[in-house]
Amino acid sequence: MYLPILVAVLGMAPVTLQADTVIPVERGARLDVDNFRGEVVVDVWSRSAVRVRADLSRDQRVEVVRSGSVVRVRPATRRGGPQEADLEITVPEWLHLRVEGNQVDVSVRGTKAEITVETVGGDIEVEGGAGLVNVRSIQGELEIRGARGRIEAVSVNEEITLEDVDGDLYVETTNGDVTMRGIRSSGTRATTVNGDIVYEGTIRDNGRYVFSTHNGDVAVSVPPEANTTVSVSTYHGEFESDFPVRLTGTGRDRQFTFTLGSGSARLELESFNGEIRLFRP
Repeated sequence: MYLPILVAVLGMAPVTLQADTVIPVERGARLDVDNFRGEVVVDVWSRSAVRVRADLSRDQRVEVVRSGSVVRVRPATRRGGPQEADLEITVPEWLHLRVEGNQVDVSVRGTKAEITVETVGGDIEVEGGAGLVNVRSIQGELEIRGARGRIEAVSVNEEITLEDVDGDLYVETTNGDVTMRGIRSSGTRATTVNGDIVYEGTIRDNGRYVFSTHNGDVAVSVPPEANTTVSVSTYHGEFESDFPVRLTGTGRDRQFTFTLGSGSARLELESFNGEIRLFRP
């Protein structure tokens, strides 16, 4: 049995379509999805259109409203209140995306455009994205792979993982580990309060890299050809390096610096109660 999706085009009365519908879009358009509870899965195809599919109960509907260049998708009850739904959405790879929700798991795969995902609870997984990729959740794990551009990943009570990412990174969580592998960046800042930080990636000339945790370890891969000035603050922790370094400025708070190569990049490492370790890739 087919179940309703409500579609409205600006200036036209809503019409009832089947639970599998396609809305044409042009370059420069944006998709906004607001799902109170459930799941949102976004994949790509070669058509210049948005496809929305959902499994709904008799009391549910999905409003798909096109206003100018923006397509808005919102599950609701027939009385108009917010509702939960599992949405499967297919888009062209160039379509800008914005997904918001309360308790929602979100998966975005294969896009080559800007992505913004914000939830209260629920895990977020992004594969792809270009330009600004902004992913935030209070009670959800974040995974970003293959993004290009400016990447921002913020959580409160879960871990964050980034792999095969190219661009400037801002990563923040309170209670969780931060793991970054296969990173190509000229500027990365990653902070956590209760968690470990791992960075495996480039350290480019004139770049800046800041890694800070309060209760956790910091492990950073330093290529042999790196030209960087390293600042270390360990406080109650330890510092280890897999290669020889000459320390300067050692004091009561275990703060010191050293230079590798020309020292043009800045690498700042801080842990209050944890080990700081440098290793070779």
